[in-house]
Amino acid sequence: MQLDGPVWVIGGAQIYSLFLPHVEELWLSHMGVDVPDSDAHFPRQMMRNLGFFPVLTAHTQRGTEDEPGFQQIVYRRW
Repeated sequence: MQLDGPVWVIGGAQIYSLFLPHVEELWLSHMGVDVPDSDAHFPRQMMRNLGFFPVLTAHTQRGTEDEPGFQQIVYRRW
C-alpha cells in the first residue's frame, strides 16, 4: 500500500492491527474512563513490539463531573 500524505485510521482493533505495520507515527487519544465490559481494544502489545514510543503529549483536557478527560499522545516508531 502506498499513499501520499497523512492518513487517519479510525478502528476497531482489527483495523488498527492491519494498519500498524505500515505507519511511522500514531496520534492516540487516551480517554480518562474505564469501560469494564468492553470487548474491543487497541492492540497495545503489537504497538510495543513494532517499536512505537511516546514522543509528545499534544493535548490534555481535564475531565469534569459530566465528561471524562483525555490526552492526545504522539507515538513514533524507532
